[in-house]
Amino acid sequence: MARAKQSSHLVAVKPAPSDIKESEVSLKTAEALRSKCNSAHLRGKKLSMELCEAVADTETTVVRVNGKYVYCWALWGYTSWEDFLGKEMDLHLHTAYTLRNVWRLFGIELKGAWEPDLLLGITKMKLLTYAPLTRKNVNTWLRKAKGMTCKALRAEVFDEDEKHTLQLQLTTPQFKQVRGGLEIAKTAISNGERMNYGELLAHIVQEWSSNRRGRRAA
Repeated sequence: MARAKQSSHLVAVKPAPSDIKESEVSLKTAEALRSKCNSAHLRGKKLSMELCEAVADTETTVVRVNGKYVYCWALWGYTSWEDFLGKEMDLHLHTAYTLRNVWRLFGIELKGAWEPDLLLGITKMKLLTYAPLTRKNVNTWLRKAKGMTCKALRAEVFDEDEKHTLQLQLTTPQFKQVRGGLEIAKTAISNGERMNYGELLAHIVQEWSSNRRGRRAA
């Protein structure tokens, strides 16, 4: 992918003094970071800790130019971190935040505590950043997550019931009738709660089943 040319109008930033020592690099190191970012990306979309680290570093790394600090992506001719990600790495900002968070947790906080061979796909790794991981249980979580669907893992992490999708084949008149009925039911039984169609349908079926069992018992 073509790179942007170095901008002649760099926007200076003022990192907090405590952050400068951590984020400042030389021009040579900045270019090495750029090459690393692209090489990791060019190996494909598959998640790797190298890609996570590279993306995370491009967000905060600064270079001193003429006595002023500028972000590395500004040095490379981009107007923002998001601009750099989209044009040079073909990454959405949301995806980049996920990669960054995975790096901060698994690459920094839990470094050395988990087995690299247990690295999962980006969706599962993202969900695990919300799990109560520790250096003692991280491998257990990774192994458990490997054998779960993303829906099941989400339910496990957030301690909620797993959600499923139900597909129905309806004619247009039937579809309009069902949707209209659900809208009426929403007003009648939601009691001010925000209920989606799935919750409404489950409630209706539960009520119908209960009433049917009651009539049989009578």
